[in-house]
Amino acid sequence: MAERPIYRLPPAGWSDFGAHVDRRGVRLEFSAENGEDGMPLWERPINSQPYNQEILP
Repeated sequence: MAERPIYRLPPAGWSDFGAHVDRRGVRLEFSAENGEDGMPLWERPINSQPYNQEILP
């Protein structure tokens, strides 16, 4: 049986990578730690706009 990767909870203030994909205009910071696929493990918003306000380009 193939080994499955162990899921780790994100650090405080961070979310799983891709959690903000539906939040238009939210600027994100990505973790320096990457998964086996080379993608960041976590992300967090870095702008001060609340999620319920849409930011137009």
